[in-house]
Amino acid sequence: MEKEKLILLEADLRTQQKQIDAVYRKVASRKKASAHDPIAKRGNETLPHRVANPKEYLRNDMAFDLTLAERMRKQLGKRKGLVEKRMFGGLAFLLNGNMCCGVHGDEMIVRLDPAQTEQALRERHTRLFDLSGRPMKGWILVQASGLKTEAALAKWVEVGVKYASSLPAKK
Repeated sequence: MEKEKLILLEADLRTQQKQIDAVYRKVASRKKASAHDPIAKRGNETLPHRVANPKEYLRNDMAFDLTLAERMRKQLGKRKGLVEKRMFGGLAFLLNGNMCCGVHGDEMIVRLDPAQTEQALRERHTRLFDLSGRPMKGWILVQASGLKTEAALAKWVEVGVKYASSLPAKK
């Protein structure tokens, strides 16, 4: 009985893997979606039009708050030069090649003027963004409890966008 269950599970896994591979092939082969189309639809998958690498975007090995990511997408809107990219074990939003904000776990990453780091850290629900044990000024995390309202989220998105916009565009 156990052996039969294992055989069925293996068959299910193979079928699921084939389906995932088919989606990867479809998405990876697609051309960049129209700038006027906020969502590019391919098969049963929907991907934001500004995804830098569709195959990477569909990977499921990074855990981050999808609801927060969607709220941030709405706040960012359609901006010229805006791209989403998987970074730091989460999702990053880059403006002209410079990261402005992102999602790490259930927290928001905000890139800001390094001179404003100390001031930003005085606000509730903030801490330094530190993955390596060497924190950098100009990168903070805002806890989910500090992003409950759209106004609070909009404030931090604007801080990130303002700083990223001040940097020279990357190629």
